Parts: sequence; structure tokens; C-alpha cells
Amino acid sequence: MLNARSSQLALAWRMLSYLRYLRLTAVVTGSVIVAKIGCELMCVYFLSPTITSVASHATRQALAADGGFWAWLTGASPTITELRPLLCWMALSQALLGLFSYLRHVWDAKLSMRAVFHLRGQLYDRLQHVGFTFYDRMTSGQLINRALSDLQSVRGFINVSVINILDMTVSIAGYLTLLACKSPWLALAALLPTPMSLFIVIRFTKLAQPRYDAQQVSADVLMHKLTEAIYGVQVIKAFGVQERESQAYAEANRGLLKRMTAMISLQAKLNPSLKVVAILSHVALFVLTSWLIQGGQMQIGDLMILGAAMGTILGKLEQVNLIADVFQKAMVSARRLFEVLDAPPEEPRLARLDHQESISGDITFNRVSFSYNSSKPALKDVSLTFGYGKMTALAGATGAGKSTLVSLLARFYDPEHGRIMIGGVDTRSWHLADLRRAIGYVFQETYLFSDTVRNNILYGRTDVSPAMLQQAIQVADAADFIDRLPNGLDTRLGEYGVLLSGGQRQRLALARALVYDPPILILDDATAALDAATEATVQDRIAPLLRGRTVVVIAHRLSTLRRADAVIMLHQGHVVQIGDHESLQCQNGPYLDLVRLQSANLLPQQELSDAAAAPKPLHTPGQVTSPLEATA
Repeated sequence: MLNARSSQLALAWRMLSYLRYLRLTAVVTGSVIVAKIGCELMCVYFLSPTITSVASHATRQALAADGGFWAWLTGASPTITELRPLLCWMALSQALLGLFSYLRHVWDAKLSMRAVFHLRGQLYDRLQHVGFTFYDRMTSGQLINRALSDLQSVRGFINVSVINILDMTVSIAGYLTLLACKSPWLALAALLPTPMSLFIVIRFTKLAQPRYDAQQVSADVLMHKLTEAIYGVQVIKAFGVQERESQAYAEANRGLLKRMTAMISLQAKLNPSLKVVAILSHVALFVLTSWLIQGGQMQIGDLMILGAAMGTILGKLEQVNLIADVFQKAMVSARRLFEVLDAPPEEPRLARLDHQESISGDITFNRVSFSYNSSKPALKDVSLTFGYGKMTALAGATGAGKSTLVSLLARFYDPEHGRIMIGGVDTRSWHLADLRRAIGYVFQETYLFSDTVRNNILYGRTDVSPAMLQQAIQVADAADFIDRLPNGLDTRLGEYGVLLSGGQRQRLALARALVYDPPILILDDATAALDAATEATVQDRIAPLLRGRTVVVIAHRLSTLRRADAVIMLHQGHVVQIGDHESLQCQNGPYLDLVRLQSANLLPQQELSDAAAAPKPLHTPGQVTSPLEATA
């Protein structure tokens, strides 16, 4: 229990640390709260002598003698002369109270929103820099829920818990001081409900946190179902399973409702308990005050001070219900947020080399092993070389390890064993940003942003001349369909590029990689969505641009494999064959099986005989400053 409480305090202190970005805002907010409470105390302080004066025997005699209230109020009797300054001070206090109440509302909101602004920025920045293993563990629904719902809970902590605790502390201290000036015993009696209220709140805290935790987990599940349904709407409609998905969502929704209802039930028990304590304390204090007035130790106006003080003190103690509720919810949300903020970033380097040193040379995998989980290795003791300035094709069945292998090259993941070197230098020795600037990707699953066609192509670089841009578009065979779009290159694409076909999206991705102009190019089934004629056109146009680059192609079609300088066959994470198309098709093994399968089922019979007469690969070692400019 002690460890749990210290953990909560550590989380609360860490959330408060974000106020260091807002020192001025925090100081102004605190000052406004203190000033507002000071105005409240002034009103109550001047209320006591005012009531006592108005209720006095002398005032009643003056009213009778002056012939009415207005005559008395505007007259010069000693009682009204004494009372007028009190009324002026009360009016001034009320005016200032209204002003500071407005300022408090404004600055409360500024403090909480600006704190969340900084936290939201750090959260997004962290999501940009964590490794892929983090995303493997977290669903998109979990991350979206943490970035939205949990952030709002933290805002509630600052806006309700922190500010209200300050307000409650200053208010209670001020009113107790006011009561102590009238009677120390009265001030002491006003503190009697505090221990019982704290006991009730601590009991609530112990029961509330696991329920809030379960509630947020259910909210994650619901958000995950929603995001999956939105992203996968095409598949859902294609298989006609809308009803099944609706039922699954309804079940998750019921789970969240059940946990929210349990939390509300607990809250409903807390509030009446605090109210009972407050009412009993109120009654006891008024009995004590009446006895003191009867004994002449207090005046009738002091009863108004007691009423205001007890109304404020007990009202603030009742707010402990809200503060405890928001605090517990915020602790759960803070823990979930800090799981993201504390996630380790991608390791940038072992020992950074000169920023200007070029990343080039043979790519060597030396006894590399890797697994996404310990139960099933994705790559096992892989040793191979991608020749500098050569085109190497990776082939193999689904799950053989092809995409994993190229992911390790760009350090989306790091190998568990072995080393990956470029030009004899471990890839972990370069700064991560420098390494990735040297590698261009056309991914198997094309992703386009909700932006213009132009900005999607120029996503990796913005310093591209119009001639280079047009050259990349022509090579990717994308010019015709771009020209047919309503605004050409300035046409805004829908989310994920839904306005385009799969082949069109893939051609834009290829143009994006060519504009990036990297010395190492990875094509992960880059032409899989293209028809045979378009694929042939693109391959013929791209061939001159690949000279001087190290190209790794993941491919299944013979039309691509036979253009490669070398073909590497993978099977269940192992390298099983290495050679070129001509040598491998003469050997018994998985490559020959692939050739026979495609020859029998997918390709014209003439293709195998044409393979021998196919042109030699167009790759020769060498470096060009900019292949796009060279062919423009």
C-alpha cells in the first residue's frame, strides 16, 4: 500500500514538472486564486460588523427617530456614519471578487491547456522516435486513446486537482484564521470533520484505481475496434460481415459501459458519506456558536462569519470527492502516457562517424540472426553480400525472411546476433538519420499521405528541380494518370491515397524513391500491383537510373529476377541458394521449382527460351552525382 501511494506521488510530481514550462502562467494563476480568496475573506470580514451594527439597539432607535430607512441611510446619525465605510468596503470587495473570479476562470484554463500542449508535443515527438518493436507491441487504438483520452485526464488533474487543492488549502487556512480571531475553540472545532473526510477519501482511492485501470483498458479495446473497422472497411464490406463486426463492437462497448457503471457506483457511495460528515459538523458548530453568543463571547454578526466559513470549509471538503476522483483517473492515465514517453528511442549509433563520410560499398550480412519473438526466429545465421553497384534479387516463399532482411538493413530493427556492414563499416556506427538518408524504399504496402500528389512524391526531399520531378514521374510511368487528375500534381489525395488504384499508388511510391536519389535502393515487390505491360515499361525506363546504385529487389516474377546480377533464395530464415538466373535455373532447388511453376501456370512457354537471350544486367559499379539529372 505504501509503495503504491509513493508511486502515485511520483507520478503526480512528474506531471507537475510540466508546469516548469509555464512558470509565469503558474505564478499568475496562483496569484489570481489567492487574490480571489482574499476578496472573499474581505467580504465576510466586513459582513460581521455590518450585521452587528444593523441589528443593534442603537440602529433601531435611529431608524425610528429619523423616520424611515432612507432617511436614516442618508442622514448623519452616529450609527450610519459608522456603517457607511463598512458598506463601501463590502461593495469594493464584491467588485474585486467578480473581477478575480473572471480572471481565475481564464488563467485556470490557460494553465491546464498549455501544460497539455507541451505534453502532447512530447508525446508525438516520442512516437516519431521510438523503434518498431514499440509499435509491434501497441495497437493503433491504444496509442490514439492515450493521445486523446489520457491527455484530457491529465488536463483534468491540473485543472481540477492541482488548482482546487491550492484553492482549498488557501480558503480553509484563511477562514480558520478568521474563526481563530473570534474564538480559538471555534477554529479547532471547524477542523473536526477533516480526519473522517480523509479516511473516506483514502478508502475510495484504494478501491478506485484498479477500476479506472480496467476502464481505460476497455476504452483501448473499443478504440482499437473502431480504428480497425475504419481502416478495414473495404474488407468488411467485401466479405459482408458488417453484422458480425457490429456485434463485436457492441460487445466491447458493453464491456466499457460495465466498467464505467462500476466506477459510477463507487463514486455514488463516496459523495453521500462526505455529505453526512459535513452536515453533522455544520450542526455541531452552530450549536457551539449559539452557546458562545448566549454567553456573550461572540456577537450576532459573528454567526454570519461562522456560516460563511463553515459553508466554505465543508464545501471545500466535499470537493475532495471530485479531486480524489480526478486524481485517481489521472494517475492511471499518467502511467499509460509515461509508458509511451519512457519508451526507448531507436539507438542512434555505437560511435558516430564523420557526418560527411559517404555510405557506400558492398553490403555484408555476417552471421545475422533475428526474431520478432523468441519462439520463432525470422532469420537464422544468415551470411550474404549485396555487391556494390549491383542489383540483387531476394526470392522465396511467404515468410522466408525477405522483408525482415531489408528491414534490418535500414535498422528498423537491430539483429540479435551478427553484424550488418556497408563498405566494411557496421551500420550501427553511423548516425541513424545519415544511414536512412542513404537508403530509398519502395514498400510492399504503399502508403500515401492525405496531401497533394506533388508533396507525396517530394516527401523525402524538397530541394528537387521541376526537371528532376518530371523525370521521376516519367520513369515511374505515372505522367499519364497524373495529367488526368483534376488538378494534376496539385490534386489532393484522399486518406491513404484512396482516390488512386493500387498500381497508381505504387507508381507514385516509385517516383518518390527515385526523387529521393539514394545510393542504396530497396524495392519490396515494387511492381507487384502493376500489369505485365506497365511493369515492362517501368523496368526498361528505370534500368539506366539504377546504374551506380546498390539495388535490392524483393521479387517473385521471372521478368524481374532474370534482370538481377544475383538472386538469393531464402527458405524459413536461411539462405539456400545464391547465383544468377541462368546458373540457378540449371540447378535442382527451390529456384528451379519457381521457374517451372511460373512457366507452367503464369508465363508464356516462350519465356524460358527467351531467358537465355535476355540482355545482360545493366548495372556496373560506379557513382553518379544524380541519376535523375544524368538522364534528364
